Amino acid sequence: MQSLNKRDSRRPRLMAAISLFNLTEIRGMGLIRRLEEHGDRPALIFPGRTPITYRDLARRVTALAAEFGPEKKLVAVAAEPTEHAVISYLAAMHGKHAVALIPPCDASALDDFVADFSPEIICRRVDARWRCRTEAGESNGALHPDLAMLLGTSGSTGKSRYVRLSAAAIEANAAAIVSYLELGHRDRAALIRLSCHSTILTASRS
Repeated sequence: MQSLNKRDSRRPRLMAAISLFNLTEIRGMGLIRRLEEHGDRPALIFPGRTPITYRDLARRVTALAAEFGPEKKLVAVAAEPTEHAVISYLAAMHGKHAVALIPPCDASALDDFVADFSPEIICRRVDARWRCRTEAGESNGALHPDLAMLLGTSGSTGKSRYVRLSAAAIEANAAAIVSYLELGHRDRAALIRLSCHSTILTASRS
């Protein structure tokens, strides 16, 4: 398994909440169908602004996924605390692409990832605007059909390494967390970054 070193595994502050749904349907048309089932209920909640509904979230995810195209690609997403990063991530998962979540606190992390892995699509902020751009860099070969996500984790050298995860592994881990915490459809999850170095995951009953 190939890994990528980078200098920081810090994670973004995500001031948003999204209701839980069946994670086994996150990839493919099942995701959009389940989002649409919730209609105008709030999906993403940000401070000081109108919530983004499930209906609007489904529409935006579908539109962006169409731009990504049907062929499996490696999509790098700067994991900022915005709806744009969330939608980019969901669009990549919906299209069954492989998505790499890059911590935004380290300015060199995304550049290092691009240099080593040559992702076909890069989603990040450019000139104060969020953009998903198709890159024409040299390909590193066909992606494994089971590859769903690349996540950074600290290694023994003190630098982070990206590990490869399959959709089955992500779903099994999520299912174990849901079972252990006894989460249900009335629960919401919030990932709040206290700083670039620390995160806290909280759950609340709505």
